[in-house]
Amino acid sequence: MKFLKFPILLLLLIAFFANQNLFGQNATSKSKDDIIYSYWLVGLGINVVDDSNNGLSDFLSVKETWNSVSYPSRLSIGQYFDNGLGIEAIISINTYKAGKIINDTVNTEESSYFGLDGRISYDLNKLLKKDGWFNPYVGVGGGITSADNFPRGTYNASIGVRTWFTSRLALDLSTTGKWPIKGYQVSSHLQHAIGFSYKFGIQRKPPLRNLPPKEALKIEVAKVTDTLSKEEIIDTTPLEQIETRVTEREKALQIEEFDASNENKSKPGLRFKVQVMALTRNVALDNNIFKALENLSIETSGPLYRYVHGDFNTYAEANRYKIMAIEKGYPTSFVVPYKDGVRISILEAIEYLLD
Repeated sequence: MKFLKFPILLLLLIAFFANQNLFGQNATSKSKDDIIYSYWLVGLGINVVDDSNNGLSDFLSVKETWNSVSYPSRLSIGQYFDNGLGIEAIISINTYKAGKIINDTVNTEESSYFGLDGRISYDLNKLLKKDGWFNPYVGVGGGITSADNFPRGTYNASIGVRTWFTSRLALDLSTTGKWPIKGYQVSSHLQHAIGFSYKFGIQRKPPLRNLPPKEALKIEVAKVTDTLSKEEIIDTTPLEQIETRVTEREKALQIEEFDASNENKSKPGLRFKVQVMALTRNVALDNNIFKALENLSIETSGPLYRYVHGDFNTYAEANRYKIMAIEKGYPTSFVVPYKDGVRISILEAIEYLLD
């Protein structure tokens, strides 16, 4: 691994400023259907420890001060949120090699290194109001480290960058400074890391736009609904009355059955959407009645046109959108499950989840 001979921190700084000058104008924006509420990130790589007690003065002395092993030696997992914050746990192992400088002294025999750390990180792209494949971040935290046969608690500070090859896979580079908590008679040290990170457990939130205040939206929707009623687009037919009763029954079942133990479950072939309205005439999706919503589709059922949104993995994700739609003036919104593309009842969805 010849590239490890180059200082990782220096690479981070160069990449950070390159991002500002070269890539800032090319950052890709997320589509309106790709707004992520939270996700999990697992990382696997190697770590390099510099415990020479000379801080950055010997940073370039790779041969004399850097300790590493030839196998994966760092594992991390954490959850990250749309506000830029992340919480993660990190385990690392290493070996202090004979002949390396440890605490200002040439090490005479090998000894093991073990670290268990927790970190709160922040995505600097949020501060820079940018988005794209280049993700610089900073972090703070603490942990327990056993090094050179001396255990200690530490305060930690990190700087790093993730470069995304795909929407889920990234190369992760970082440098962490570890300072002993008062009472531990050991020196501070640096720990560099390089590895790959994989994103999973993605939860998306409904797309939002710059819209008028909620009360103004409700008034506007009410006005348009009145106009449509006068045009007899909304007609109270016996079939609609039946669907209304079924809808109310399903709403009650959702409250009773989709409790905390079921609402976050998913299963292959099972998807959830939100029906916001059912009309007896086909109204164009760009009609003002739908001005507070986006990405609707139409499903037909006899004389009814059902206006639905989304394609969610879990009931909980769909329910968040339903709540937003109700707040924006669509009180008839409710969650609808689908199995292999076919609309089913809430009870059938629960039975399938528990099967």
